[in-house]
Order: sequence, then C-alpha cells, then structure tokens
Amino acid sequence: MAPIRIAFIGLSVNRGWATIAHLPYLQQTKKYKITAVLNSSTESSEAAIKKYELHDAKAYGSAEELAADADAFDLAICAVRVDMHYAAIKPIVAKGKQAYVEWPLGKNLQEAQELNDIAKQAGGPKTVVGLQARRSPVVNKVRELITDGAVGKVLSSTVQSSAGNFGQVEPERVGRLMGTASIGATMLNIHFGHLIDFVLYGLGEEMKDLTGLISTQRPTVQLKHDDGKLEDFSKTSPDQIMLQGHLQGGGMISVHQRGGGPFKDTPGLVWRIYGQKGEIEVTSDGSFLQIGYANMTIKLHDHEKDTVETIDWAVKDAEASLPQPAQNVGRMYEVFADGRTDGYADWSQAVQRHLLLEKIEESSRTGKSVTLQQTMKDQLSSIMSGGASLQKALFR
Repeated sequence: MAPIRIAFIGLSVNRGWATIAHLPYLQQTKKYKITAVLNSSTESSEAAIKKYELHDAKAYGSAEELAADADAFDLAICAVRVDMHYAAIKPIVAKGKQAYVEWPLGKNLQEAQELNDIAKQAGGPKTVVGLQARRSPVVNKVRELITDGAVGKVLSSTVQSSAGNFGQVEPERVGRLMGTASIGATMLNIHFGHLIDFVLYGLGEEMKDLTGLISTQRPTVQLKHDDGKLEDFSKTSPDQIMLQGHLQGGGMISVHQRGGGPFKDTPGLVWRIYGQKGEIEVTSDGSFLQIGYANMTIKLHDHEKDTVETIDWAVKDAEASLPQPAQNVGRMYEVFADGRTDGYADWSQAVQRHLLLEKIEESSRTGKSVTLQQTMKDQLSSIMSGGASLQKALFR
C-alpha cells in the first residue's frame, strides 16, 4: 500500500512539539511520507526539509499556497501555536483534505466549531485532534477495567492534578505564551483540556451537569530569561480550576487542577475511581498522560477480598521503543493508517470538549451549576453559526 502523504505545518528546525512528538515516528515508518512542509516562510520550510533530509518534500510559504497544491498530499498535520491553528488549516480543510490538528483545535469554541463546519461542508474528510491520551496504555487499561466490571458501577471519581506549569517562576517563552489568555494556550485549554478528556474517556462517560470554579491566584509571576534575569509578568490566564458534577451514569466527579509542581516526593496526578465492588487508583509523576512518565501506576482494591493489586498496563508495541513524547502520537498515527475511526478524537468530539470548557467558565463566572444536555440544546442556535453540526457532535 502506498504511504499516506503528509503536509506538515509547523516543522521547525528548532526543538518543538513537532520534532519531539511527531518526527520520531514519521522518520521510521513506511506508512507515511512527508511530501510538503509549511512554515512561516518558504525559506524556513526549505531549512526544515534540509535538516531532516525530507528528500520528497516541497517547501511552502503560506496556507493558501499549500491549499492550491492539494493534490500533493493526503493528510495535513498542524502543530503550530494554538492561535495560528485556524488560519493555518482553514484553507486546507476547505479543499476537503484530511487533517490532524494538535489540541486545542482552535483558541476558542467559535474557531473550533467553524473549522468543524468547514470540514463537513467540504465533504466530511477524516479529521483528528491531538488528544493523544486516548492512546495511552494507562488510560486504556483503566477503561478496560471499568468495562470489564472490575469495580462494578462507578459511584464517584476524584482527580487531584498539579499542572507543572503556572508556578511562581516560569521560563520566559513558555510563561509568556501560557500566561496570556488571548493566545489560547491556557491551563484550562491545554492542561485541563487534556486531563478532563482522558478522565472521561477512561471512565467511558460524559458529564450530565457541572459546577466550575476558575481563578488566577498568582496574577503576577516571574519569567526567567536564558541569562537568568527575572521579569515580573502580569498573568491573565487561570492557575486554579475546580470541577464538580454528575456523570451520565449517575456517579459523581470532582477534579482539582492547580498550577505549579506537586508536593515534594509525591505524585503530580492522583486519580481514583470508586465503585460498588472496588476502587482504582492511578498515580503518575505528572498530569500529562498524553505524554507519559517514568512512574505511572494503576492499583486495584477489591473490596470483598480486601486486597490491593498492582495492575500491569505496559504494552509491547513498536511505539513503546520511541521517545516518551512520541509514543502515544505514534499510536494515533497507527490507528489512523489502519483506517479505524475509534481510539482518537475527531473534530466533532473536539467541539464537544471546547464546549465543556466554556461551560466550566460560564459556571465560574455566574456562580451557577450547568445542566449540560439541556443547556446545550437551548443554546445550539445562539452560540454561533453552524449549530446543526454542533448538535450532531453532541447528541450523536
């Protein structure tokens, strides 16, 4: 079978998410081939092609130029900064091309919805959003345990998460990017967005209602420059997020994510799922299960036997030999290449996640709980144009 031809948007010559998470898999697989590179300029694209020895790739300098040459690729990969996602991928998906965009799909719900609508109007090409924790062996083992009835009916789930970022001192570039709410790379969008997606995916349930609290407890932080100089910075993005509510199956859920690192020598993530027959505990060095860590543990407490078992979650696939950030990304590529439509989130599901985050913000702002299903139905026509596809995304 001929390889899937990729147009890569955002393949920098410098270290970045594209180079550490996507490139390791793409350089060793025969299922894909990079045939186009789009960076901020043609010269930058040419430099990346040269550095990574992409002999079959052509350089492009704009999304419009790449879209005009749509026959040169099968799948567009977008790994640029979140506030550039919309402009970078819109003309390409409008041509009916398949697209994989890193999470968040857009910097807000409106951009995500518009991109999803454009894709549907262009014939409904396959779409992917980079919620890679859906391919995490840990998350899938939790999902399997729940499906197999290891804990019985889920009564509640609690999550305590340290974001890692958003402490008192941050590297200058990252701190400025994530601390500026208008860019869209906030703790709510990125850190909490990934977290709540894999929690709900692992549970196999969506939320029925919610109460949210969002706060910026550190309005002024320090950015550390490469030379060690510290700069005071006024942060506009949140560093504390609390979510409580009911799952569709009736169980309760409570999630707290805060900025900064975990308490010394303790896990950065503690996720418990309490059921009628037992309880699952997931611990990890950090909360980014979409990337993974050296220390990730699943334990199962059987209430009747009063025993605790450490569950083996490891998989021995080819992607396990890749660098840690590339493993779950590689697994998503594998699923897509195999023609499957499960195991990853498409753009309709991305819109659903964006809407969930917006409802958390709404609840925090108004001080009122939100009944998700009814609220979503009531607002389908008023949130933005394209309500029909949003309804399909939420109630399919």
